[in-house]
Amino acid sequence: MAESYNELFGLGDHSQPADLFGWWQCQETTGSAAANRAGGEALNFVNGTFDANRVTGPGAWLPNAANLDGPSSRHFEIASDAGMSAAFAAHNCSILMFVHTAGASADASPTLGTVGKAALNNFQFRADIANGTTARTTRRTGSNYISGGTVWSHGVWHHVAQRASENYNSIILDGVEDAPNAQPATWYDAAGTGNIRFGRQLNRETADLDGDVAGLAIFSRMLTAAEVAEHRLGPEPLNVLPADIQGDPVVGETATCSTGYYDSDNGIVTITYQWWQADDGQGLNAAPIPGATSTSYLVPEEDEGKFLRVWCRGTNDGGFDVLEDTFGSWREVISGGETATPDNVDGATDITQPTVALSASADVDNVD
Repeated sequence: MAESYNELFGLGDHSQPADLFGWWQCQETTGSAAANRAGGEALNFVNGTFDANRVTGPGAWLPNAANLDGPSSRHFEIASDAGMSAAFAAHNCSILMFVHTAGASADASPTLGTVGKAALNNFQFRADIANGTTARTTRRTGSNYISGGTVWSHGVWHHVAQRASENYNSIILDGVEDAPNAQPATWYDAAGTGNIRFGRQLNRETADLDGDVAGLAIFSRMLTAAEVAEHRLGPEPLNVLPADIQGDPVVGETATCSTGYYDSDNGIVTITYQWWQADDGQGLNAAPIPGATSTSYLVPEEDEGKFLRVWCRGTNDGGFDVLEDTFGSWREVISGGETATPDNVDGATDITQPTVALSASADVDNVD
């Protein structure tokens, strides 16, 4: 199973992953530095500011983006090697970003990003957008760039990821891997001055990207294709309140639960429910109740003395995170009591029977 977005970026119940070198959403509205949500160095907006060069982003969770206008040489850069020696020591890396272009760049080979030593240009993350195709590369002495075959479309947002190890390298464009290659990689040289640059090539003052960028991330390992997809889809909901049974469940009556609450900045949250039954308040022999999947449950007679609780899961455009699934408290099912009926005229003995309240709600479970 793939790590969730929340796990990849240390959100919710997850701790900050050690292999996340940099995470710059580029959602700032002022200034010229994008905060590193991984706790490291900020990303400098060279020749631009977030207030003057802010445009609409790729989605609800990334509403803003930075416009890197090629002719004005606007680009992002970390102009130091702080932390890079450790991050790339194992020669593994994944670079992820959202990119939008309105049309062909003035440069024939606009560069999405470069990591490495300026003089050697060790590693490039490049797209020949002007030519209508993507290209991928791991730069080595004497090696050539390796072109992919996927056509780049202008006027829409793309998700682009390059992932590589010592013996593998490929670009994943909008969830589709483009011409993977087993060419070994030469990576960051810790003895030199390290740089990370997005939107412009390191070793020459050309190859400018004329487009919009958001959601930049760098990992010091090669992510799986499923993990790349998590970055593309965005964050899952974060649970704030679990769904919990309201009061004591009573035999013959409809028990209800609170709806629960999830925080989401990535689309509307859909919450699913499942009622569970156990033999005691510690969950002995706990099991889900077949068909009990709404916010209400008609308690049958056989549940008397059992314990109930409700599980819930929130899903949005980013999917769901299993660590955000929640359970409410166990509640003991109590008897519905007895109601005396009048004596029969025939002198029969008193008859008592439980009072059963059937809800007319359409979403009551377990009603035939």
